[in-house]
Amino acid sequence: MLVAQKDIYRYIELFGGELDADEVEKILRVSNDEEQNGSKGIMADELVDILLWIECKPSRAEMFANYICSKVKPGSKILEVGCGPKAKMARKLMKRGMQVTAIDPLLKEPSDNFRREYFTLDYDVAFYDVVVGLEPCEAIEPLIRVCIREKKPFIAAPCGQPHQRLSGELDDDGLAWWNYLKNLHPKIELKYLSIVGGYVIPAMSLYV
Repeated sequence: MLVAQKDIYRYIELFGGELDADEVEKILRVSNDEEQNGSKGIMADELVDILLWIECKPSRAEMFANYICSKVKPGSKILEVGCGPKAKMARKLMKRGMQVTAIDPLLKEPSDNFRREYFTLDYDVAFYDVVVGLEPCEAIEPLIRVCIREKKPFIAAPCGQPHQRLSGELDDDGLAWWNYLKNLHPKIELKYLSIVGGYVIPAMSLYV
């Protein structure tokens, strides 16, 4: 087993996670399957973050924030799409001097900069220098299409699990999903950021 139950609960204690008993059991099952059978292309996000913590490595949010900061000028106005309930990456970007607005329909504590909103094809991105997203789920294709249409720089990482295309189609696996998104524009760059255990963050960008 890659992680022990005590590691999971210690991680929750330290970082304020909100996993219930069923979710902890799911992580243990995924961890055991990873060790016994090897990668099937998808690993639970929570398991990745716990493994990174055990190995004293930066979290996915911190790693992607660092990548964004390596490509974007300090003080840039950033819109983060799909920031998650606690807007972890947005807060890290703000500590690095970025001006961040973060949106997510599941945001727990909305404020002026953190908004409980959906990202749609008619979302106004004119105010921002760049749009970013770390696994913004079904918002990833609208994010890319809006930025292409508006010639707005973006840096985004799709989920490993395919989400339904705007056309209604569903890809068979994560790699096919990533290739579909990359091919929305001939100049989209795709870089694989290595994280842990052979897993990667597929970082897509355009105009940066």
